Amino acid sequence: AIVPKTESKPDKFDGKILVPFPVESALSGVMRRVSENERLIYRRTFNIPEAWRGKRIILNFGAVDWEATVYINGKEVGSHKGGYDSFSFDITPFLSDATKQEIVVSVYDPTDASTQPRGKQVKNPGGIWYTPSSGIWQTVWLEPVSETFVDYLKIVPNIDDQTVTISPTIKSRASRVTTRVKVLFEGKVVSEGEVTSETAQADSVKPQITLKISDPKLWSPDSPALYDLNISVITNGVAVDEIGSYFGMRKISLGRDENGVLRLFLNNKKLFQFGPLDQGFWPDGLYTAPTDEALRYDIEVTKKLGFNMARKHVKVEPARWYYWCDKLGLLVWQDMPSGDRGIGGNDPDLQRSSESARQYELELRRMIEDHFNNPCIVMWVPFNEGWGQFDTPRIVSLIKSLDPTRLVNNASGWTDRHVGDVKDIHVYPGPGAPNIEPNRAGVLGEFGGLGLPIEGHTWGEKGSWGYRNYKSPAELTQAYVKLIEKLHTLTGDAGLSAAVYTQTTDVETEVNGLMTYDRELIKMDADTITAANLKVYSPPQARKQASGLPIPPAVPLVTHDPYFSIWSFSDKLNDETTKHWTGRDHDLSSLINIDGKTFRLMGSRPANVPELQQTALEVLPTRTIYTFEGEGTRIELIFTTPMLPNDIDLMSRPATYLTWNVKSIDGRKHNVVIYFHCSSELTVNNPDQEVVWSREFIPGLYTLKIGSKDQQILAKKGDDLRIDWGWLYAAAPAEKYTRSTIAAQDVTLKAFAVNGIIPEPDDKLMPRRVNDQTPVAAFVFNLGQVDEKIKSTWMILAYDDIYSIQYFMNNLRPFWRRNGADATDLLKTAAEQYSKLQRRCAEFDNELMKDLRDIGGEQYAQICALSYRQAFAGCKIAADDNGQPLLFPKENFSNGCIGTVDVFYPMAPIVLLLNPSLAKAVVVPILEYALSPRWKFPFAPHDLGTYPHANGQVYGGGERTEENQMPVEESANMIILVTAIS
Repeated sequence: AIVPKTESKPDKFDGKILVPFPVESALSGVMRRVSENERLIYRRTFNIPEAWRGKRIILNFGAVDWEATVYINGKEVGSHKGGYDSFSFDITPFLSDATKQEIVVSVYDPTDASTQPRGKQVKNPGGIWYTPSSGIWQTVWLEPVSETFVDYLKIVPNIDDQTVTISPTIKSRASRVTTRVKVLFEGKVVSEGEVTSETAQADSVKPQITLKISDPKLWSPDSPALYDLNISVITNGVAVDEIGSYFGMRKISLGRDENGVLRLFLNNKKLFQFGPLDQGFWPDGLYTAPTDEALRYDIEVTKKLGFNMARKHVKVEPARWYYWCDKLGLLVWQDMPSGDRGIGGNDPDLQRSSESARQYELELRRMIEDHFNNPCIVMWVPFNEGWGQFDTPRIVSLIKSLDPTRLVNNASGWTDRHVGDVKDIHVYPGPGAPNIEPNRAGVLGEFGGLGLPIEGHTWGEKGSWGYRNYKSPAELTQAYVKLIEKLHTLTGDAGLSAAVYTQTTDVETEVNGLMTYDRELIKMDADTITAANLKVYSPPQARKQASGLPIPPAVPLVTHDPYFSIWSFSDKLNDETTKHWTGRDHDLSSLINIDGKTFRLMGSRPANVPELQQTALEVLPTRTIYTFEGEGTRIELIFTTPMLPNDIDLMSRPATYLTWNVKSIDGRKHNVVIYFHCSSELTVNNPDQEVVWSREFIPGLYTLKIGSKDQQILAKKGDDLRIDWGWLYAAAPAEKYTRSTIAAQDVTLKAFAVNGIIPEPDDKLMPRRVNDQTPVAAFVFNLGQVDEKIKSTWMILAYDDIYSIQYFMNNLRPFWRRNGADATDLLKTAAEQYSKLQRRCAEFDNELMKDLRDIGGEQYAQICALSYRQAFAGCKIAADDNGQPLLFPKENFSNGCIGTVDVFYPMAPIVLLLNPSLAKAVVVPILEYALSPRWKFPFAPHDLGTYPHANGQVYGGGERTEENQMPVEESANMIILVTAIS
């Protein structure tokens, strides 16, 4: 019955409820809310079995939310406050001689109208806050015990000493109690002992037994070995109570890796902990899972997807959930349920009322006591994002005193108080890593939150949301894999020790789960995300080459100008997705099929396709050369960007060649097929922009063309921007062994990975957003049988931006277009000159690298080659109205200025050495601006505007005032530059 709060017993009951489901849940059969002005009253009758006579009868509750008062046969037995911990009453004195006994439980739950711990339960659910779960929500059972019985058990394993300490609390009025303990593994006794205790008139004893566990089988997610425990209690030579339990030999600690960075250790070994944020809600049962099998299923799926941990979020589960984590091998970070009110990221801790603080601490103690013996729990988390956070250092010390065997995360989120064992940050969608600290490990307590509502599996028809929303499982899978790729890089030098992805399932309107709320669907491709997840546990490889040469922070692949600029941010080309210099994905991918087996050469997808071993990397002034070996073959993948300084027309031509050279190295012939695609990501600033595509008919070439639908030429300016106008071209010689298509990325990758082909015909679903089944231009080159003689294939990647720079409100063409050339001319010329330019670039690279080695040695030469690529990749060559070249450098990841004097100045030695005309092409626009009526100051300007708009200085006071100008530096730079040119 639901009655006013002031009533103790109803005149009549409303109907039946199915325990242990919350009254608000569908499975309870009631599905009704209870306000803070009401209370919930349960009643039923029960019989005491004849066999229990002479025993004490214990009434046990798994959990009741929140304040429960228990009556037996009309008499009050006791009360309990706390919504998440178990409690018991000895009801023996309250039982009658009648056959039927009556139990009444009166429950009051104010939800968020008061300060008690409540987690995410609110009266008005929405967003990250959910429906309340009032009343009895865990199992209720009766238990017969002797006058002497085990009331509580504490188990402390110690893998360093190879011991386990067992400390039962035994209620007894006997004068002497003997406790006998046996430890078993796989049914065999491995250790045993006993101890006799004097009760000394007390009603309980707390004996302690430490047993040796020789050569212990350690508990871990990969091998969740559990020892069984049998405890017998003996009085007067008779065993009066016997219980069974279990434990795991495991240790959680902090330790330093080989670089001295503090990490999370399990069993004295570094282990990256990675898993989902687990809310523990169910559409039909709310706080209560419909079955034990359902509880187990969530854990099984979590393990299946490659995770080794779950963060139980501001909720404490029934004991069975932790049992399955122990049994199946899943680490757990256990949150304390939040309550009271929240604080902001920059606010001090709350000043809770004494009642609020006392209740929090009481429930915190009980949570730790209830679950102390579960090996799965490795970390306590008292506060999340400032919710109810108070007196943090003292609370951390309290937890440490209650449980010195586990780690403490003082505050997950943004309210760190510089105590505890870890520094925890939240980044959505992220990922991110906290700064490395000397005494705490860095963890990512929440990230991700990628959302996808699936029709027929949502809580309601409207209102679904995620931190980032996607339109299809394929799109969501792709975004997730990219996210995990970024996470992987943070596990290395950045020192990240753990990460928590939001979240296990959708919950009500929040649709960022790995599974739907009903658990019927895993929303992404399970194999793909599992492969991505498993990669996280192997740290990024050390930054070294077998040759001893330095590895670039980023490897240049396609380096023409600030917009057409693609790099590999990883040491191996097949470790991560290639990126624009700003860090956004600009995906170029290549696979190779050797004798029916598919491997990755470039890019990280498909994640379930193995990478071919990269054996060498060489970065030269105009070329980047990767070498791979495997399956009896050697493959060179060469990126050639012909930035030959004595040919400005060629330098301005935005066309890079990709060449694959393949040969057998084991004396056998091998069938080889090569796949390549370039993503439509290259044509937009943000992936939610729409693109269109087509085929271009150029004699001798298969040519694919992709560009943004809107074509807003030179409409944007800024620093962290990517081009969203013009056209991307991918072209390959029209040979009989070449196939091409424009289709969804996942479709082409999967088709080639499985069958060595790509789909035909082209995808016609356009325009569409880039992040909606990402369109790619894909090619397949069937080289047939390859022997010890090199077989090659090549293609062109080009970008026609149509107009490149806005120069004092006049849109300038790229220099290569100055005489009316168009993309067709660009591609035809590039194809005709392929062989010639490969030779010219090799000759230039060899000559320049020899000079550099002679001057400064090999490492100096390598640094200069990188500088050459980076310098020209930061510039754009446009044509003025007279067809003369103007070179515009961009100030990258500073403020986005164009024509910045002090940015070009450090680059000047390259052009002064190799072609002084290029230096002139830089200083002419600056001198013209300085001489114009707009520049009224007696010193050199700092810049010409914000890239790609050279419409006047924006730095400091701009054209208005002398505030924050740089008269000495810029003027000195210009004097030296002009003198050098003249």
